[in-house]
Amino acid sequence: MVFRMGVFSALAMTCMLTSAVKFNDVATDSSAGKVSAALTTEVIEFAASDATQLVEGGDKIGKYVKLNADSYKIATPCQAQTWNITQSKVASMYLDFESINLLDGDQLVISPSKGGDSITLDSSATGITTENVPSGAVTVAYRPSASCSASGSSDVGFKLVGAGVTYSKEWFAKKEAVCGTNTMKNVKCFESSGDGKEKEMYSKSRAVLRTERKRDDGNFVVCTAWLWGSQGHMVTNNHCFSSQAMVDGAEFHFGVEASSCDGSCTLGTCPVGKKVKGKDNVEFIASNADVDVALLKLKNDAAAIVKEYGYLQIRFGSPGLNEQVYIPQHPAGGPRQIAKTDDDANKQIATIKKMDVTMQVSGVSYSGLVTYAADTESGSSGSPVISLANHQVVALHRIGNCDNAGTPAQSLLNFLVSKAGSNDGLTA
Repeated sequence: MVFRMGVFSALAMTCMLTSAVKFNDVATDSSAGKVSAALTTEVIEFAASDATQLVEGGDKIGKYVKLNADSYKIATPCQAQTWNITQSKVASMYLDFESINLLDGDQLVISPSKGGDSITLDSSATGITTENVPSGAVTVAYRPSASCSASGSSDVGFKLVGAGVTYSKEWFAKKEAVCGTNTMKNVKCFESSGDGKEKEMYSKSRAVLRTERKRDDGNFVVCTAWLWGSQGHMVTNNHCFSSQAMVDGAEFHFGVEASSCDGSCTLGTCPVGKKVKGKDNVEFIASNADVDVALLKLKNDAAAIVKEYGYLQIRFGSPGLNEQVYIPQHPAGGPRQIAKTDDDANKQIATIKKMDVTMQVSGVSYSGLVTYAADTESGSSGSPVISLANHQVVALHRIGNCDNAGTPAQSLLNFLVSKAGSNDGLTA
């Protein structure tokens, strides 16, 4: 079993967990946010020395790099030219052009430097952002038309101002907290399974989506979210979205899957079934830091999206101790995967391990949580924890290490029902 850390943020917390969870039952100095033996509920304590900077708004998977536009100029009209942009430890890259001015028949071709599918731009425009190119080394080639005349080409050119990059597995490797073998599987493994229960797990997982947002500091962050009920509501963590401004700067990606059970792709290279830009299309309804939940809603095409991808329901009441669960998620912003087992042999079904747990981070306590040992990773924040028996949501994943913690269903409903109005995402 492996865990690459998801994140949790609330109030003044500024830490990201990097070491093993400690279950404490001895009295210690409360001024340092430690645990007293007098507590009746089990406490998970994270000391400041065990933590690094927490990523606000989701897990960081890339960044925006400003480029010097003067380095990418057409020096000689009517002469083919190329430029190379290279970033280390990068899986994919898109280019950001402030302006492009081409004559009829001219082309700008963007492609991986080592070969692969290319993007061709052949008209003048402003504010052009390309699709992701699956490489950390990208070539921009200017191809003038066969009829190009130097006398008429003085205004031909482009202004390349930046590149958005997503990190490779090499970058993430140094940020893992390994607790064993990673037993998460691509959802295609479940779709193609001969087990009816696993096929149903795949079907339910289609309601799970990936969120991507560029923060004000230029870093890209990702979380997981899911469709709740048939009205277009979406649920994720408060530390992923706590305002309409955050939603407006995000994209919501449905149907992100690897092509096969053993296939591999990353944030910038996975096929996406449907992209929804947050601005004008997604409403931020409310969020709560203590419960670490955010409620959003699709404003356009909600019925069609729900029809295509389905929705999940939250079960009244808390999950049961030792109840078998699974977690569909987008680890590291990659393809949708499902964590079903919690042992290195990939045979033991994940279960609810502990109830009514209190979590302390930097002296701030959050109580009434449940824990489970299914694998999660950076980007899994906001994932649904689903009962294997009836495929109903029993918790919302919010934080983890070798043990993971989530907000139980009843606590979610206490907040969501008052904010959602009419919603059929509830079930007994």
